[in-house]
Amino acid sequence: MIVDDVDSNIYVAKGLMAPYELNIDSADRGIAAIEKIKNGNMYDIIFMDHMMPEMDGIETTKRIRALGYTEPIVALTASAVAGQVDMFLSNGFDDYISKPIDIRQMNVVMNKYVRDKQPPEVLDAVRRFKENEEKRKDSLSHLSNPENAGFTKLKDKEIPGLDIDRGLERYHGDEDAYLRVLNSYSIAVRDMLGYIETVDKDKLGDYKIKAHGIKGACFDVFADELADKAKALEDAANDGDFEYIRNNNSPFIEVTRELLDRIDSMLAYISAENTDAKSKPKRDKIDSESLENLVSACKDYDMSSVDRAMEEIELYEYDSDKELAAWLRENVDLINFADIIYRVSGG
Repeated sequence: MIVDDVDSNIYVAKGLMAPYELNIDSADRGIAAIEKIKNGNMYDIIFMDHMMPEMDGIETTKRIRALGYTEPIVALTASAVAGQVDMFLSNGFDDYISKPIDIRQMNVVMNKYVRDKQPPEVLDAVRRFKENEEKRKDSLSHLSNPENAGFTKLKDKEIPGLDIDRGLERYHGDEDAYLRVLNSYSIAVRDMLGYIETVDKDKLGDYKIKAHGIKGACFDVFADELADKAKALEDAANDGDFEYIRNNNSPFIEVTRELLDRIDSMLAYISAENTDAKSKPKRDKIDSESLENLVSACKDYDMSSVDRAMEEIELYEYDSDKELAAWLRENVDLINFADIIYRVSGG
């Protein structure tokens, strides 16, 4: 389970964990994570964000441990200095990962707490599953235009303030994954900007949390210059420097929205160009079996099965269900599984 109050951070972590073929649950605040544990959910590993509103990661972990939960909990923190690390380890955490997430550090943690705990028969079953997945993808390749002839490539694009090459490297060269992360990043950061448009001197604690969230999201997509500006505002809030925030908040919001506008324009252009370039078989409606598979995967919070269901749905171009297919993609990217279940199941 990933616990983080920023949607784009959850999707970033999901993208980085994709090679492990895990079923991933999530919670957008500490109290939601606690309720999942109270309801009897058990996880191979919980990744817990440190800085969250209402209840931070340390308090959340303490409450989860008080329920008798003993499985690994790993802190996600931008404060991985020696003293901070000791603080996490002495407050119920088993380990930590620095933010932005380093793939090598993630791999060490995943192997230590997940892979190395599995019996040989489980590891063998995973190997067979991956082999079957490759065969399944090969069998569908004639429908999905694998050469991508005429497709607009993300790696051919440049956006001032965004290091696309490093972003693609982080997501193993998977352009679709990075595009979905950028879309989620744009939505989440626009939402957080709304919270800091008006600065209240008496609520700098709330301001600091939002600035921290924007900073982390920017570092995750390699918008480093913007992340540094957000960090300066976060530090000012932490130091009580209201004058610095008052002078720099509006310019920061302006340049952030300019970057988001450039990202949104690029996403729209790539989507339009690639839609024109694709040659998909046509159908009037999404078949009921595909929708049932998607709903079932959403109910189980089985991220791999959700992705497979959407992959099969998107093999076709729809007439009557064109809007529904686009809506499903958007809400899968945002992990809005409850909304998908509600709409597809008819309320």
